[in-house]
Amino acid sequence: MMSRNMSEMSEMSDITPQMPVSGRRDKLDVSRLVTPEVAARQLEELRQRTAEHIRHSKSEATLRAYRSDFSGFELWCRRFGLSSLPAEPDTVALYLTACGGAGAALSTLRRRLVAISQAPRASGLPSPTQAETVRRTIAGLARTRGSRPHQVAPIRAAGLRAMLEAPPRTTSSQSATGPCSCSASRRGCGAAS
Repeated sequence: MMSRNMSEMSEMSDITPQMPVSGRRDKLDVSRLVTPEVAARQLEELRQRTAEHIRHSKSEATLRAYRSDFSGFELWCRRFGLSSLPAEPDTVALYLTACGGAGAALSTLRRRLVAISQAPRASGLPSPTQAETVRRTIAGLARTRGSRPHQVAPIRAAGLRAMLEAPPRTTSSQSATGPCSCSASRRGCGAAS
């Protein structure tokens, strides 16, 4: 009976690590040893689950933004005959300087920098964005342009009550009772003329 239970345990698809029966971490738990075929199946299942986790690690909107930002970097690199993948740190620094000179906001530059860092990582290459040249370029852009975002004060309960109790404002195309309902309203109301 005992050997049957051990056999069933070794065939289980549960592939999470288990503490040895003895409770000692350094002792091999022979009851969890499996045949090479079972181990291969378990590894394949782990690979599939890992690939699924990687696919779900970023939202589709984030991936779209990365693709868009990186394609802009690729076009810029192609224009100057530079490599975008793998990119040299100097290339990334020059790109940031060019975008900053064209008026891109600091938040946009940082977002593009993240996109540029993700492409080589996905290809198994080191990211050029961690180089000192790139870090100092973005820091210099931040210092010269100012990067502190303006924090808006939160609304308090009294202010919220006042907003909810206030009558709605009307615009020139609305009467005090609401928007114009004449047949000309789709083209713009001509009732005032």
